[in-house]
Amino acid sequence: MIWSIEREDRVDLKRKPILWGLDKDELFFGCFVLFVGIVKGGPELDIIPPAMSKLLLIIGILPMCIKILRTSYTKNEWFIIIFMGLLAIISTLFTHRLGLMLVIVMILGAKNMKVSRILNMFLTLQVVTFLIAVIPQVIKLALGGTVNGILYENRDIYGVVEVTDQFRISLGYGHPNALQQNVCFLSILLICCMSHEIKKWQIALITVFNLSFYFLTYSNTGLTIYLLFLLFYFIWRYNKTFINMIGKYSPYIFILLTAVNILIVACFTGSTWMMKLDSIMVGRLHWAHEFMMSLGFAFGGRDIAEANIGYEYLDNGYVFLLLRYGVIIFVLYIIAVYKLLSYLYRKNQLLAIIVIGVVHVYFIMENFMLAGLYNLTYIYLAPALYEVSYFRKDG
Repeated sequence: MIWSIEREDRVDLKRKPILWGLDKDELFFGCFVLFVGIVKGGPELDIIPPAMSKLLLIIGILPMCIKILRTSYTKNEWFIIIFMGLLAIISTLFTHRLGLMLVIVMILGAKNMKVSRILNMFLTLQVVTFLIAVIPQVIKLALGGTVNGILYENRDIYGVVEVTDQFRISLGYGHPNALQQNVCFLSILLICCMSHEIKKWQIALITVFNLSFYFLTYSNTGLTIYLLFLLFYFIWRYNKTFINMIGKYSPYIFILLTAVNILIVACFTGSTWMMKLDSIMVGRLHWAHEFMMSLGFAFGGRDIAEANIGYEYLDNGYVFLLLRYGVIIFVLYIIAVYKLLSYLYRKNQLLAIIVIGVVHVYFIMENFMLAGLYNLTYIYLAPALYEVSYFRKDG
């Protein structure tokens, strides 16, 4: 049974550190996370030239290939590897995108990796991308220059609070939402890495950090997701009974969230409540509906650019995955997350369930489900896939 938790054989994690407390395999994995993450992980940075991006991609992928070749896999795991490999190849041929391929390479290479190590590597990636994007812009300002990525918009906050002008700054990212997403995930990962030792004043500083960047980006989604995580984090710390109930039913909540999201998009009309909801979501429901009606459903997915609707951005992650990668990949992803949430509940990993939950709320507004190094779900997928748990017993 692939998802069973009663497996007897366990991998020996006693290794010899080489650099920064990491052994050879962990360094290989870390190179992949860092270099591939900078180029293809999520919100691409404006300041990295194309030639440098290709070089970083090669530097990241080669060590991961070496790690995979050095790793021993069981017969069942080889079956999984072959299946996922074929799936990645077919998906890449159909979609001409590397998203799923990079996700599967990361999952294959994550065997024998401690979750705490992966969390720290993902946190390092967020810090590095943040510094690469922000520091040059700060230097520009200090020298009397102007920053890149200033977007002017006339809109309301959450479609409710009236604001006439918003000068949104992205500081080296492709869009202000990407900057706030980076800040949001950096904060979530920092709290997770320090979850048992972090003080309230430290959380307060992290929250001020988020709010400060919100008034640069005016990215409602990024701030909302951080505050939602913070709410459930405090519930996790001080009300284990309630959060345990949430964890127990989290697989069904996830299925319900997915179904309701797809159903609302498919049945979107001009009714008052739907228009109000669409206003809060800055038009994302309306445009997701237009894409869905234009492209329809396909097993292998279709190019989003084929939708001739006068708009090019499909931000709803669930709809993007369904239309761009097809019904098969969409269903497999939903099953994988459902199984993962069930596994994590059995392992009493309630904080991990919270992280996965808020990330999938984020996907209603953004479409980085297959951005393997920014979808935090994949941090926890490898231990479940390989039936080996490297979690702390207290979650």
